[in-house]
Amino acid sequence: MTDPTGDIPTSTPIVRWNHVPETKAYRVTVRSLSTGSIVEQTEFDTLGRPIPNEYQVAVNLPIGRYQVSVIAIDQAGLAGTPSDPLNFQVRTAPVVTGPAANVSNPR
Repeated sequence: MTDPTGDIPTSTPIVRWNHVPETKAYRVTVRSLSTGSIVEQTEFDTLGRPIPNEYQVAVNLPIGRYQVSVIAIDQAGLAGTPSDPLNFQVRTAPVVTGPAANVSNPR
């Protein structure tokens, strides 16, 4: 695994790892470090993918701490050993939702 690490300014980070030869598919797992629960787990074929060792997280992760790991799956469908997990923290900028446009400023 090479990315993501540290503070990430987006809620859909890109996960990158070193490609494993003879791999048919990869399984990417993202876990919340706050709750311990899996927030996304996806498996995809490498066939036809221009960059087989990269995946953009599909769910919008809220601000928080996460851990990601990847498992290579060979041509026979057997899963390899999970990668060493990487920890990262989503730190997106807050979105201002108010005040409304017609707020008066009494003096």
